[in-house]
Amino acid sequence: MAIEPPPAPPAPPAIPQSAIPPPATKSRGCFGRGCGFGCGGCLLVFVLALLLAAGGGWWFFVVQASAAVTAPATLVVFNQPVTVNDHPGVPGEAVNADDDVKTQSTGHAAIQFPDGSYVRMSPGTEVRITNV
Repeated sequence: MAIEPPPAPPAPPAIPQSAIPPPATKSRGCFGRGCGFGCGGCLLVFVLALLLAAGGGWWFFVVQASAAVTAPATLVVFNQPVTVNDHPGVPGEAVNADDDVKTQSTGHAAIQFPDGSYVRMSPGTEVRITNV
């Protein structure tokens, strides 16, 4: 007895060249992505991202800046004698609120504040720092 091979599958039917493809279904959502939420969902995401960025900026620039620790002022000595609270002044010394800075008869000094402003002191000058 001889074994015969199985029969070949039938050939697919020929598609005529004049056939019109089926119309494409329109996707819902922004930009045709088909997320199912429509443009309202995309708009909601953009509004939330904008609010998050604005709130973070407000926190960083307003809240954190107002909570900053005040830095001391710096003493700049041009000529001695200069005293801080009746002790000899050292160039670069930190000067805080309620400190007294005095220049004697030949002393010249300046006080540099953290915001960039400064006070120049002539000989025989006394300055009381009330706020830095």
